[in-house]
Amino acid sequence: MGTETKITGLEHYSLVDIESAALSHIRQLGENYELEELDFAVSSISFFGSRLNGKPRTKSDLDVKLQYTGSAREDDIFNALNSDENRLFFDNIPVDFYPVRTSPRGNWATHRSDWRGNWSPEVARNLILRYSNEGDILLDPMIGGGTTAIEAKILNRNIICSDINDGAIERTKECLKFDVENKSWQKVVKRDARDLGKAKDETFDR
Repeated sequence: MGTETKITGLEHYSLVDIESAALSHIRQLGENYELEELDFAVSSISFFGSRLNGKPRTKSDLDVKLQYTGSAREDDIFNALNSDENRLFFDNIPVDFYPVRTSPRGNWATHRSDWRGNWSPEVARNLILRYSNEGDILLDPMIGGGTTAIEAKILNRNIICSDINDGAIERTKECLKFDVENKSWQKVVKRDARDLGKAKDETFDR
């Protein structure tokens, strides 16, 4: 990402300025004990989302990917940095931090990019962190290359995943053969995405 890239709503700041402000905010939270129990060190910051591509929604936030090292869990850092008390605003634009731990566990496990239409593990991780909690049950009726299932397992979410493609089913089962330090479960079945008859109304969020 070039230094000339601009963020919609913050065009009068450089990316270096915004990165420095984000790092300063995290450092101050550490000095003031809000992050005292979390073992992590930021290794890099990058920006993504609608404000970067110039198509933000009304009151859209600024999405920041936070790569780090240390033993702290992604969930704990995410909740700490994005809480109402610790939230960072940059010229009245709220900032959402999405932590990604750089380690054998968090460095993409069994992910592979050779599945047609495969999406980035970072996208799946961000959505899971933002819209679910540990122990929740996720549903992916078109599992494809298994990206969401892998991230759900890493992040201690249970998941029911299906596909009509036999190759996708077998690939996902193979991709899930790695160890994690949680008790999440994964159910992989062959099923048409249009067939949700076993899911009762009001039992899941769409």
